Amino acid sequence: MEPRAAVLKSSFDLAHMVFNAVVSDLAPEHAVYDLPGGTVPRPAAVIAHLLFGEDMMVSQASAGGLVLESGAFGVPTGISAPQPSMTPEWLAQTFDIDGLRAYAAAVFARTSEFLESADAAAMDRRLPSPIGGPEVSAAEYLGGFGVVHVAQHTGEISALKGAQGLKGLPF
Repeated sequence: MEPRAAVLKSSFDLAHMVFNAVVSDLAPEHAVYDLPGGTVPRPAAVIAHLLFGEDMMVSQASAGGLVLESGAFGVPTGISAPQPSMTPEWLAQTFDIDGLRAYAAAVFARTSEFLESADAAAMDRRLPSPIGGPEVSAAEYLGGFGVVHVAQHTGEISALKGAQGLKGLPF
């Protein structure tokens, strides 16, 4: 396996493991929790954003289509207006937590498959930086934005669970 892809795969695998542990017991009523007086989105909206973000990043890095558009996971997610930002329109959507879990499995499998097969040319592929500025390599893009994005939002979901009196991180 290409060395950078191997490091990224290991990093994504760990981030996915923690994400799955955090959301595995998230009931539908807890997924739509609005933090009183807060400005943090509902857990389901954060989950949908995290998953679509990874789907989009791997799609760009692999020059392939989106898992979301393929319907490969076979369950409605509630994502009717795909976009990378959590706009008011995004937040107004009603997300299905079980559908999102199925989407997560499909997105995470695709990420793993891409990284297992990626060669040096795939890791060197130039992509626009998601925060503006010069292009970055696919390796930089997935490591600097992809893995961090999953980990950051998993922490946010965990905190929203904790605000509801639930166990956030499972360890």
